Amino acid sequence: MILYQALSSYQILECILHRQIYYRDKKAVLILGSYITERMPWYRELENRRFFDQVFLFRFGGYRGTEEEILGQVEEEYKRAIPYAPEEFEKLLIAGIHTYLQVWLISREIPFEMFEDGSGALSRPWILADIHKKSSPARYALIEKYHLYDHQSPWITRKYCDMKGQLPGFSDEKAQDFQVLEAFRGLSEKLKEEIRSLFRLPSLQGGEEDVLLLTQQFANLGQLSLEEQKSIYRHVFTYYLEGRKILIKPHPDDILYYSRLFPRCRILRDPFPCELLPFVFQKLPGTLCTVSS
Repeated sequence: MILYQALSSYQILECILHRQIYYRDKKAVLILGSYITERMPWYRELENRRFFDQVFLFRFGGYRGTEEEILGQVEEEYKRAIPYAPEEFEKLLIAGIHTYLQVWLISREIPFEMFEDGSGALSRPWILADIHKKSSPARYALIEKYHLYDHQSPWITRKYCDMKGQLPGFSDEKAQDFQVLEAFRGLSEKLKEEIRSLFRLPSLQGGEEDVLLLTQQFANLGQLSLEEQKSIYRHVFTYYLEGRKILIKPHPDDILYYSRLFPRCRILRDPFPCELLPFVFQKLPGTLCTVSS
C-alpha cells in the first residue's frame, strides 16, 4: 500500500502522474489538507475516477504549544484522519514536506520520498524558507530543526525534481528526474481526458495577440501587504499591458480581487496547475507575463 500527500492542485497532479508511472497496480491512498473542501469541492472525484483508492483529509494548520505538545496534537490528528499506521505503507511519497506532519514522521524515524515544491525548487531551498521564516517564525524554526527546508534529513530517501530546472552544477545523489509535463504527455488519451476533466480545464482559443498573466500570492504569503500587491499589478498594467488583450490566471491561493481591479480582463478562476496550460489553449497566447510565478 502506497501513501501520497499533496497540498496544492499542482501537487495533486504530481501524485496522480507518479502513481500512474510507478504504482498503478498497488493500492494507493492520498492525504489532502482539510481546506481542499473549499478550493476543490469535487475532490472526491479523485476516488470516483480511481486515481486513488482512498482520499483522507488532514488538518495541517492550527497547532500550538511546545514541540512535544505539537507532535502530540499531530499524532492525535493523524489517528483521527488516517485509519492506517505509517508503518503499514510500503512507501510514503510527500509533496509539500514543510509541515508538522513530516516533523512527526521524522520524529518516529519513518522514511519517506519527496517531491520538490516547483520546478527548480530543490536547488533553491532558501526561497520557501525565507517566506515561512517571515510569515511564521515559530513554525519555521521547528520545521528547520528537522532539516525539511534544506531537504537534508536522512529520513528523506528520494527527491523527485525537474533536473532541467535546477541551478547549474546542482548535484544530489538522492535526486531523481521527474518532469510533470512529460509524464502527462506519456499517458493514454483516456487518462489525459480524465485529468483534464478532474481539474476543470477550460477550452480556450488563444492567439498571438493575447497576453496571459500569471499572478503570485504575495499578500497571502506575507511577502507584501494587499495594497502593495495591488500597486505592483497596477504598475504592470499601466506600463506594460496598456491596450492589450489580457487573460489572468491567479495563483490558486491569491486573495486579490482582479475582476474589480481590471474589469475588462478575463479571469481564469478554476484551480488547475499551470503545467496543464498547454492543454487549455488551442493556440497559446503570444505573450506570457509574470512578476513572480
